[in-house]
Amino acid sequence: MKTVALSVLIILLLSTLGYDQTTNPTDGEKKADPNAPEITFTDLVHDFGKVKYAGDCAYEFEFKNNGVNDLVLTNVRPTCGCTIAQGWQEIGPVKKGKTAKVKISYDSKRVGTFTKTIAVTSNAKNDPISLTIKGEIQPQERQDTPSTNTNPEIKQ
Repeated sequence: MKTVALSVLIILLLSTLGYDQTTNPTDGEKKADPNAPEITFTDLVHDFGKVKYAGDCAYEFEFKNNGVNDLVLTNVRPTCGCTIAQGWQEIGPVKKGKTAKVKISYDSKRVGTFTKTIAVTSNAKNDPISLTIKGEIQPQERQDTPSTNTNPEIKQ
């Protein structure tokens, strides 16, 4: 019985030696490609302020490729269906030093305050980037209809 237990113990020790971990000089981080694209947005947050019901609630976030290699957007994903990212699929590779824009629209028929996040993924070394839109959609203005005077004491 002792020889079986000793054999199992030796097998376990030998199997754990095969899983030796090596550490990277950069403490486990990937070495960044010095030529990788780098995406930089002019602003990361846009505040629409107060917007009329069904009013214009779209904004174009401008970005630049500050890296060497071409920058390619792989996804622009809003947090909910009330926010739409438009036209980003048509943006081809963005060359070094060049700019492009991502248009974000919010459904301005949803009354109240809002704060929405949009995740932008790309081949950039500083991927992903979060954009934020916020504002307040005002209630729809009521259409006053001409009233008819039902009180005979009030003269028109």
